[in-house]
Amino acid sequence: MPAPVISLTTSILGWRQWEYWEFQPGATNSPTSWACAGLPPGMSINADTGKISGAATAPGVYELTDALKATNGDGTGSMTITIGIESGAIQPTSGVDVFVDVVTGEVTLNGAAVTALKDGEMKALLATKEGDDLLLYVRFVKNGVILDLDLDSLALWVKELEPDRHVVISDQFEKQGSGTGTYFILHAKLDKTELGTALSGYEEDSGTSFLGLAEIERVEVSAWAAGPDTMRITSRTFGLKIDRDLGEVA
Repeated sequence: MPAPVISLTTSILGWRQWEYWEFQPGATNSPTSWACAGLPPGMSINADTGKISGAATAPGVYELTDALKATNGDGTGSMTITIGIESGAIQPTSGVDVFVDVVTGEVTLNGAAVTALKDGEMKALLATKEGDDLLLYVRFVKNGVILDLDLDSLALWVKELEPDRHVVISDQFEKQGSGTGTYFILHAKLDKTELGTALSGYEEDSGTSFLGLAEIERVEVSAWAAGPDTMRITSRTFGLKIDRDLGEVA
């Protein structure tokens, strides 16, 4: 069998800094492994499938000369590709990448599942503090593919315990990107009076915090002609650890 021949797609342009995206190259002659040197920082290639994915942390035009390689038992085929990354306004330290599986409802952080119960207690998906701004980059995934959903609303709800009142409510969101590069910026300000009241029940010398019960709610614009115009769907419950702010809370 001859060495693999990679498909004719030779450039990947139009993605922004900090924006997650994927590219799946193809090749003839059944490659058994892939490699690509010089990818933008934050990007990686799956050695088995050849899929390139991630969120580039630095803008620029990356000329990868003969860098994309596909190998089988008879040799290696290579190709030059160009990746263009536009400068982005949102910095990675500003937000947290959160993924919601639309089939299972499971919420994960950077693809790592942490919502399972252990010894009867839920583990925290992430931690934040009273008075802070919590910025989530929410992506919806089905069978490993990021979806481009048409959302009427997106919200984060957090309670101390059931059936208490919500201590965090957020419905400020903005859609970014398209296709498999779609994500939603969801902002929450942790300044509700109910949050301060809840924290007051956990005061200790070693620190004041509690594990809140959280969910992400989305309302999709429905394409179902015989059904409702919109559909409300919520994620599985996950843990959100909230600490008392040690500074002055306005």
